[in-house]
Amino acid sequence: MVTGMTAVWYTAQFYALFFLIQSLRVDCVTANLLVGAALVLGSPFYILFGWLSDRVGRKPVMMAAMLVSRCQGAYRTYRKVETDI
Repeated sequence: MVTGMTAVWYTAQFYALFFLIQSLRVDCVTANLLVGAALVLGSPFYILFGWLSDRVGRKPVMMAAMLVSRCQGAYRTYRKVETDI
């Protein structure tokens, strides 16, 4: 599971950088600073959720994260459909 999550994490970071540079035409230095800042701001959450998973178990933390992700995706889809009408 850890290997799979690591592959997903690296893919997301490199794709975000690629998207900023290629699609949005952000210059390389700014794109790298943005991705670096996001990583620095997000890193403490690894410690927080690691501690939380030690306290309550890994499965509840993962299920809660998947639920939040699903709700966010549903909300974005709903907003897109609402604006397209």
